[in-house]
Amino acid sequence: MVNGKLNIEAHQDKAEALDGGNAPQGKDLEQLYRSYRPYAFMVAYRLLGSVSDAEDVVQDWFTEMHGRPLSTVENWKAYTARSITNRCLNLMKSARRRREGYVGEWLPEPLPHSYWTPALMDGPYEAAEQADTLSYAYLVMLEKLSAAERVVFVLREMFEYDYGTISDILGKSEVSCRKIFSRARQRLAGESATNLDYDVASGTPSHKLKLMNRFVEAVQHYDAPALMELLTDDAVLISDGGGKVRSAINPIISRKRVLALLTSRRAFRKLREWDIRNMDMHDGQSLVYYDELGQAKVVITLELAPDGERIQQVFIIMNPDKLRYLPKLTS
Repeated sequence: MVNGKLNIEAHQDKAEALDGGNAPQGKDLEQLYRSYRPYAFMVAYRLLGSVSDAEDVVQDWFTEMHGRPLSTVENWKAYTARSITNRCLNLMKSARRRREGYVGEWLPEPLPHSYWTPALMDGPYEAAEQADTLSYAYLVMLEKLSAAERVVFVLREMFEYDYGTISDILGKSEVSCRKIFSRARQRLAGESATNLDYDVASGTPSHKLKLMNRFVEAVQHYDAPALMELLTDDAVLISDGGGKVRSAINPIISRKRVLALLTSRRAFRKLREWDIRNMDMHDGQSLVYYDELGQAKVVITLELAPDGERIQQVFIIMNPDKLRYLPKLTS
């Protein structure tokens, strides 16, 4: 890691682009690191929902690869997914125990596009790019799954691995993996009023940006009527301070309660003082609030209702540990 960001380097030459995950003869660990670290990170991040944990898993794996014979690996893409997934499974068990003692609601760490996107999208990058179409709301919902359910769902639905490969990775039969995937989809469907299609009709990016700007304006001026128009009846607000920043311990459910919180003269006062920037994250833009020193203090992600006309979910991340990877405001 360099200056808090992934040490991502593009391929030196397109002629070196990987074909189906197979490493050309003579490819050393440094070249493999450049080629597969972004992909490994995206697998780990989707499984863990934590930038720091994903960083550690990927770095530890490449460190352990030193001195190992590389020529025996036939498919590096599958080998990377298998190795990273196995490490994530071990970490997910301990992470679940840690989160049980977490103060308030635990939300995934926000991930800016600029943090990981490589200059070229060759080979394994293509699947990583497709995986990034997942919305932040679905990343939140993945926390409802067991470790095995999350692994199967992520590898199948987001990285498009077949059941045979997933079976090899988990050491389970294909029939078992299919059942796990079906169970995961049912659980996620029960958590959301929307379907499981990532291309849900949530409006164009420009339309969503207009709604975001209206949201900011309404919050800034305590404009209850404007917020009433923007929020759905079943709106939900979830804030994550991790016990380090004051936040709501439980989700705020219903438009009436969300409205009362956002227009309170005591809550979120700093949001009306700090500088605001739009930043590309996940499948769209999020609001980042910066203090006078240019440090990111709050990230707000808005998820729209299926018709794209109103805001259904408001996620507010304030835990400073989850914002340390965001770039500082320089101007």
